[in-house]
Amino acid sequence: MDVDGGSGGYSVGRRGRTARANGRWTGWIAKLWADRWAHRRLRAWRLFDGVFRFMAASAFGESEEVPAGKATAEAWVILGPTGCGKSAVAHLLAVRTGAEIVSADSMKVYRGMDIGTAKPSPKERAEARYHLLDAMDPWEKHDVKAFVSAALAAMADASARGKSVLIEGGTALYLKALMEGIFDGPGERADLRRVLEDRARTEGPAALHAELAAVDPVAAARISPGDARRIVRALEVYAATGRPISSLQGQFGMPREGWRFKKVGLARRREDLYARINRRVDDMLAAGWAEECRMLAAKERPLSVSAAQALGYAHIFAAIRGEISFERAAELIKRDTRHFARKQITWYRKFKEVAWLAVEADEAPEATAERALAAYEGRIQDAGRIVHGPEIV
Repeated sequence: MDVDGGSGGYSVGRRGRTARANGRWTGWIAKLWADRWAHRRLRAWRLFDGVFRFMAASAFGESEEVPAGKATAEAWVILGPTGCGKSAVAHLLAVRTGAEIVSADSMKVYRGMDIGTAKPSPKERAEARYHLLDAMDPWEKHDVKAFVSAALAAMADASARGKSVLIEGGTALYLKALMEGIFDGPGERADLRRVLEDRARTEGPAALHAELAAVDPVAAARISPGDARRIVRALEVYAATGRPISSLQGQFGMPREGWRFKKVGLARRREDLYARINRRVDDMLAAGWAEECRMLAAKERPLSVSAAQALGYAHIFAAIRGEISFERAAELIKRDTRHFARKQITWYRKFKEVAWLAVEADEAPEATAERALAAYEGRIQDAGRIVHGPEIV
C-alpha cells in the first residue's frame, strides 16, 4: 500500500477514493512531523553553535553579535559587592586606558554625601573623568529610570568624543536595568506616594512591607522589609493599577541596543570581604563621616526617601541625636554593610557572562587592574584565576 494514496493504494470505487484521501492526509501528517523534528534539530544545532561560538570567542562574556547595519559601542563594566575594591581598580583602569567612569552607585549622585558613599577623592577626580557624581541635592528623588537615562547620555557623550566607557558600581538593579532594560510601569502618583512615604517615616517600612505581602507576596519576597523606596513604589503601582507589580514586571532579559557590555567582577573570600568592610567603616568615621552627617542635618530640607536609604547615615544621625553611642553606630553600620554585601552577592549570582576574578587578600589593586584589563581584552591566559561567581568558596 502506498501511504500517499498513489497507484499502489486502494483504488476501487468509493472505498478507493476514501483510502486515497486518507492516504494524502496521512502523508501530510507525516511530513508535518518530519518538518517538526527537522526544526527541532535545527534549533538544537543553532543552540550548540551559539554556545560553541561563545566559548571559543572568549570566556569573558561578550554580547551576541549585532546584525549588520546596527552601530554598536563597547562598554566595560566592573562589578562586585561593596568593599571588594572595584572603585580602586576602576580608577586605575581609567588612568591607564583613558576611559571615562560612569558611576552606577545609587547614592553617589547626592551632593554632600561624600565620605559615607566612598566617592573618589578630589585627586582621583582630577586624574580621571567621572560621570553621575554630585548630580543632585540630597532632598531630591532619584530612581533607576533617572539613572538609566543619565547613564546612557553620559555613555553616548564619552563615546562620541572617542573615549572608552567604564561602568563601575555596586547597585545591581541599576546595572541590570542599564544593560537589559527596565519595567516601564505607571507614572508616579505624587499624592499617593507622598502619603506612603509619610507612613514609611512614621510607621516604619516594615509596616508597609506587611501590607505589600498581603497584596503581592512575590514582590514582598524580593524586597527587603527595610527598603522603603521599593516598598512604596510597589504599593503605589498596586493602588494605581489594581495589579501586583510582580505581575507587570518584565523588565530584564533584552540586551541594550547599540551597546556591547564586557563584564568583569571581583570575587573575594567572605572573611576577607567582611574584614575589608569593617576597616572601611572605621576609616570613614575617622575621616569625618559624623561631621558630614551634622552638615546634612543642618540643611533646610531633610533627606529624600531615596537618599535616606544610604548605608550608615541613619545610625550616625541617631548617634548625633544621642539615641545611641557612636561606638554602637559603628557596630550597626558594619553589620548592615555586611548584610548588604550578602544581598549583592545573591543578586550578582544571577548575572550572566561575567568574568569573576578571584582576588586574594594580599593582592594589590594594581595587579587586579592588570588582570581585569587582560580579561576585557580577551587575554585569558593573563587574567589569572577565574571563579564561577561573586565569592571565592
